[in-house]
Amino acid sequence: MNSCAAGFRQFVIKVTSRCDLACDHCYVYEHVDQGWRLQPRFMSDEIAQAIAGRITDHAESHDLRQVRVVLHGGEPLLAGPARLDAIASRLRSAMGPRQILDLHIQTNGVLLDERFCEVFARNDIKVGISLDGDRTANDRHRRYADGRSSFDQAVRAIDLLRERHRELYSGLLCTIDLANDPIEVYKSLVALEPPDIDFLLPHATWDRPPPRPDGDAVAYGTWLIEIFDQWIRDGRPTQVRIFDSLLKMRRGGSSLSEALGLDPTDLLVIETNGDYERSDALKTSFEGAARTGMNVLSHDLDQVAAVTVDEQAFTLSSTCRSCPVLGSCGGGLPAHRYRSGSGFANPSVYCADLFRLINHVAENAPKHVPQGLSGADFEALASGRFESKTLTALLKMQSDARRALVATAARRCGPAGAASWSLLLELDQAAPQIVTDLLARPYVRSWATDGLVNAGYLAELALAAAVEAGIGSALDGPAGRTDDSRDIRAGALRLRIDDHDPYRACYSTPVAQPLSRPQLDDLRSTVTAAWHLIEREHPHHASDLATVLSTITPFAPYRSAPARAQAVRSAPGAIGLSIGDDLLDIASQLVRENRRTIAGLALDAFDLVRPEAQHLAERFTTAYAANAMLDFWRAHTGHVPVRAGTMLAHWASLLDEAVRDLLESTSLTNLGRRFVTTMRDAATTHF
Repeated sequence: MNSCAAGFRQFVIKVTSRCDLACDHCYVYEHVDQGWRLQPRFMSDEIAQAIAGRITDHAESHDLRQVRVVLHGGEPLLAGPARLDAIASRLRSAMGPRQILDLHIQTNGVLLDERFCEVFARNDIKVGISLDGDRTANDRHRRYADGRSSFDQAVRAIDLLRERHRELYSGLLCTIDLANDPIEVYKSLVALEPPDIDFLLPHATWDRPPPRPDGDAVAYGTWLIEIFDQWIRDGRPTQVRIFDSLLKMRRGGSSLSEALGLDPTDLLVIETNGDYERSDALKTSFEGAARTGMNVLSHDLDQVAAVTVDEQAFTLSSTCRSCPVLGSCGGGLPAHRYRSGSGFANPSVYCADLFRLINHVAENAPKHVPQGLSGADFEALASGRFESKTLTALLKMQSDARRALVATAARRCGPAGAASWSLLLELDQAAPQIVTDLLARPYVRSWATDGLVNAGYLAELALAAAVEAGIGSALDGPAGRTDDSRDIRAGALRLRIDDHDPYRACYSTPVAQPLSRPQLDDLRSTVTAAWHLIEREHPHHASDLATVLSTITPFAPYRSAPARAQAVRSAPGAIGLSIGDDLLDIASQLVRENRRTIAGLALDAFDLVRPEAQHLAERFTTAYAANAMLDFWRAHTGHVPVRAGTMLAHWASLLDEAVRDLLESTSLTNLGRRFVTTMRDAATTHF
């Protein structure tokens, strides 16, 4: 672990040091470091209170908007509902008003019942369950000391979360065993509807290498590749952390796992006695490898962050430094590189496996994943002067992501949702473009991300697709409305006026009730006139609008002075609008809000802002839209010089302020910082 100058953002808190199972692949109890034997069985109130204070102080001093805390063990449920409730309450009450606590617990699930779920719901604790697959796979390792199976109890716990506390269910953790069939393991886990699956390579070192049947140097890579290929064929029905990490890093993002990538670790472990420790995986290398010699009662977190372990011990080997996949692999976990005598300066004991997996993902990744982020396309997008192919790629990503969102929302709708989704999948085989176009409607994403999804809406979508494909009766409803009076067609522009969709009310301004025919005609003619102005004066912005914008939703009232417009990230491709008589004003607002939509597409596609700092997204979109407005008003300095000058000064000030806030934040990724500086430099060049 390198020093963490930007602050620790993730904490694993060992609320217990004992476990009720005797899993023979456990890194805490079955490997070299047996320090758990000296730890108190349970974390004391004093230690818990000190931890809460240390984390809060650290978050405030480093301006961390969000920190992630995982309650762990041993088996954390051995602490009991009351003790866990007290610890979680301390952590939440200690956090300042500007901080968000992302609280999780990782458990084997055998003790999970309604009492624990009440505590977790009250404290907003997300629950991850450890399960290695079906009964046969799980029973290879996850047993009681007397040999009894834990499978039924673990599945009962998962069913409790799925059926009664789905909002608490965060996913499944599975340790790989080559004796288990990878597809059977994958299918058994997916059947439990986890939001996320985390496949872990069993912890091993060069001193204690992992088992390899027949000496196969890439057996673990092959095992994962079989699952990856099936996962892609299935349409990525859930997140799989190792695969999503590799796909994300291919487009310049950060890994979702400490086991991959080159990002410095921002994780700290705190034992039941308050000792600060490095990653638990290091316990597999040698006795004391994870220790820092510091304790929560006597040291603050900045003191721990300032300490750097022997850099030579964690230096990458020359083999790793010259490897073409280093950016994705990162050398693997340091523990997996350990060998007596040479320390950590070795390739991972899983080197060949990771190399094969990374190359396979690169060669077989979905085509919509952007590539070459360090090249001209990324720079052009950041500068605001990009080709239509870049927008097309972003929209394809958005389309595929939306399909996954709808699939997840369908599962949350129960049997009715599953039936509608099955119908859509059947139609997708016969008429794929119809289903794609239907799912691309902006407010479908608003529905899919709504906390209380409505199964009837999905049924309407499925029926609309069936009607359009010629296999269904006429549909009278927002999903299937075919009234041509709501079309806007002008040159390359193809829009729909959507004043019916029940999920269109996602703006900060109230939306209008369905318009009369004269009002529709008025709105259509005004938007068409504004479009022709954009087409004439700003051809590159016209191209962007024609590519991205698909829907206009009228605000209430649909006419106002001045005009109002708004785009929201939950409905990309739609703009809420009230019109006035000033066509230049309407044109500028359409360009501005379309550019905000493109900023949202970039934020969805690229890892620009750290996950815990999504509040920066608004500053990001403001800056990106301001850049477009500078470009827009420069073109009008000739015929409306005073107005253009005022608007240029206004948008230059907003851009400067937003860029300054972004670059001063520690929550931009390196890629995000590069995007913002390119955007700033482009504005400076032209202003």
